[in-house]
Amino acid sequence: MTPIALKYRLGRLDVLAWTLGYLLRSPLSWMVVLIVTGLRCWTLFRDGLAQSIPLLAWHGTITLLGAWAGYTFMVCVISLIRRQAGIGLEVDLTAHADGLTSESALGKTDLKWTAIRFVRTSPWHVFLCLSSSQAIIVPNRCFSDAAARKAFVEACRAFIAASRAQA
Repeated sequence: MTPIALKYRLGRLDVLAWTLGYLLRSPLSWMVVLIVTGLRCWTLFRDGLAQSIPLLAWHGTITLLGAWAGYTFMVCVISLIRRQAGIGLEVDLTAHADGLTSESALGKTDLKWTAIRFVRTSPWHVFLCLSSSQAIIVPNRCFSDAAARKAFVEACRAFIAASRAQA
């Protein structure tokens, strides 16, 4: 198969998309929100402010949504404010049978397909996940059309499956 070459510039909104997806999948995020909700519901029940089940469910739902929104907002703001090295740099990404080659002003990196655990897609990005919290973000704007994006995703998945079969 011929190598697939992509050129793109990563922006803060691309990193924000990964962060939001990560928060939705993160068990730690859910644990924090559920613990805060449980503590508030217990306090309301203990103090006699929510003795009926419907009232307790109402307070629990509002607390859960408020805690989740606050936690997500805080993490997203920190993600946007934090200075990240790769933001705004032109990236040349090449997918070939041996792995991925990424080249930017920061340097050149070669990754074997065995380093990539899985491929996630969103309507705006392709994420080549190195772990549950790290990914190579490939925005859709670097593809000429939807067919090119689909071919890239299928090629990556085939390369990953072939590397696992060899190992």
